[in-house]
Amino acid sequence: KSSQLPFVLGSFPRTEIADPAVGIDLGTRGVVDRTSFDPGSGESGAAPFSGSTPPAPGTTSERELQAMDYLVNELGYSPVEAAGIVGNLLHESTMNPNELNENDAGPGSDSFGLAQWNEGRLRELQAYARRTGSSVGDFNTQLEFIQLELNSTEARARRRLESATTPSEAALAFTYFERFQGYEQGASGAETRERMADAERIFNAWNSRN
Repeated sequence: KSSQLPFVLGSFPRTEIADPAVGIDLGTRGVVDRTSFDPGSGESGAAPFSGSTPPAPGTTSERELQAMDYLVNELGYSPVEAAGIVGNLLHESTMNPNELNENDAGPGSDSFGLAQWNEGRLRELQAYARRTGSSVGDFNTQLEFIQLELNSTEARARRRLESATTPSEAALAFTYFERFQGYEQGASGAETRERMADAERIFNAWNSRN
C-alpha cells in the first residue's frame, strides 16, 4: 500500500458518475457520515486523522456485495471488472471505508479507506468528498473516487482492467491501481494470487445472488 503512486496517462470515456468539478452532476445521494474522527483539511503532507479505525457496517461479505452492486449498477463496470476491483479492496481494507493505517506510507503519512489511499491521492479523495458534500469515509463516495482515478491518473490500470476476461485477470489488472509491495511479481506473487482467488469467489457469490 505504501507504494501507491499515480501514473498520469490521460483519461477514458465511460458513462459514469464523476466529479461535479468538471461539470458532471452526481445527483442526489443519501450520505451517512460514518467517520468518527475529523477528516481535516487535507492541506498537510500527512493524513490529518487520529484515533482507531471505526467499525464498518454489516459483514465483510455484505460489503463485498454492496460494492459489486454499486460498481455494476451505478458506475457501469462489468461484473468481471467489479470483482477484480473488490477482490483487491478486500485485501486493502477488509471493505471498511474508515480503515486507517497510521504511518503506513512512512512516518506521519497514513493510509485510509477502501483502497488505502495515502499522501497526494488521499488529499485528492478528501478534496473530492468536500466538493460532493459527502464524508471522506462514505462507502459510495470512495467507489466513485476509484472511478475518477481510473478515468484520469490511473489510466494504465484502467486499460488493463478493460482487457480482462475473467475475475482473476481483472484482479491482476487492478494491482496496478493499488501497487502494494510485491505487485510487480504479477500472478507469481502470493499476495496477488490471493487477490485473484478472492475476485473469483466474489464474482461467483454475486452471480449466485443475482
